[in-house]
Amino acid sequence: MRPTRSARPAPAASTLTPPAYARRLERRSSVSDEVLELAARRLRLLGHAGRLRLLEQLAGGPRSLTDLARATESEHHLVSKHLAEMHRAGLVRRVQEGNFAIYSLPDASSIKAVGLVCHSVLREHAQLVRLANGHAQAD
Repeated sequence: MRPTRSARPAPAASTLTPPAYARRLERRSSVSDEVLELAARRLRLLGHAGRLRLLEQLAGGPRSLTDLARATESEHHLVSKHLAEMHRAGLVRRVQEGNFAIYSLPDASSIKAVGLVCHSVLREHAQLVRLANGHAQAD
């Protein structure tokens, strides 16, 4: 029987000395430069509130360009431009059905990432409101 090792959490990056932190990053760095560039491109595309609204709509299921423009209260040509950029980056899938293009999410990963960021923002906002209310009550 093999002895069991206790599962110790890795030290936080801030507790490591700079050389130790650099060594740890080197060990983890198995992602190619090409993958990092593609990830950066996707993240840049997600840095636009209008595109996030489109992803949010697509999380509910496939939609046409017209449906998306109406749901986001955006101009048709702007939605078309955003969807084309997102399609090129692999963030959305497009299927032609007659005269209509139907857009959908290829998987849930993008919307999960957006959800994590939004959750973090909401949590910070709630904390700031609590702090502001605490200071207002103290005055």
